Amino acid sequence: MILQAVLGFLLTQQPAPQTGIVYRTVAGQELKLDFYPPVTASAEPAPLVVAFHGGAWISGTREQMAQFCIEASKRGMAAATVSYRLGPRSKWPAMIEDARAAVRFFRDRATEYRIDPNRIGAAGASAGGHLALLLGTQDVPEGPAKTSSRVQAVLNMFGPTDLSADYNPGLSALVALQVLGKPLDQAGDVIKEFSPVNHVDAKSAPIFTIHGKADVVVPFRQAERLDEAARKAGIPHTFIAIENMGHEMPLERPEVLKALQDGFTFLTTTLASPADK
Repeated sequence: MILQAVLGFLLTQQPAPQTGIVYRTVAGQELKLDFYPPVTASAEPAPLVVAFHGGAWISGTREQMAQFCIEASKRGMAAATVSYRLGPRSKWPAMIEDARAAVRFFRDRATEYRIDPNRIGAAGASAGGHLALLLGTQDVPEGPAKTSSRVQAVLNMFGPTDLSADYNPGLSALVALQVLGKPLDQAGDVIKEFSPVNHVDAKSAPIFTIHGKADVVVPFRQAERLDEAARKAGIPHTFIAIENMGHEMPLERPEVLKALQDGFTFLTTTLASPADK
């Protein structure tokens, strides 16, 4: 009974997420996010991690990243999982425009959500990792205040980094048509803009990558290309390569669970306030 009472008390301490927040409306379509405050209250504004689901830019829901956000909130960070427009109904750059808008939404409302606008990270798996990487390697200010869309840390879980190389031509052709809206042989310029490796430079955010060596959906070589670009630019890149892991995160495997825990540590450390570092 005592244990049950203690567990019940701890569960009540998990702040309820604010769900279904409309952060953007495009052509009559409301785009929503769910916000998870940090478990431990603090007088200091919290860092924020914005999370993006996978699904090849054509499927998936923000609820897929709910548990990730819960875990982030337990570590003292605020977190948000974001819906974004999907193909084939919407074509690139709709997805990244929405991701940038979500970051600006929180920067413009930092006081309301008690977050630090200078300590925002992005995380995602697969297509979501791709969006997170672009948020860390580009900045597209917008709005009256020219609000920045760049994040200060990226946790990339097997995200595509260069659509021009390594992939099965049939898969590349499908992505080109359904996501980019062009035949593969006519999409060269869009693919260059679409690929994070082409945007990594000295201003890019530190990156933490987890990628399985047995991934046949997003080839492992994609992570190596990102690592090469990061090294060339001189930005911090922690690269965790996991043997016999495919396009998944089997957390029952100790080495995979440790990699994700290390990813959370990377976020909390990189987004720590100067006083905490």
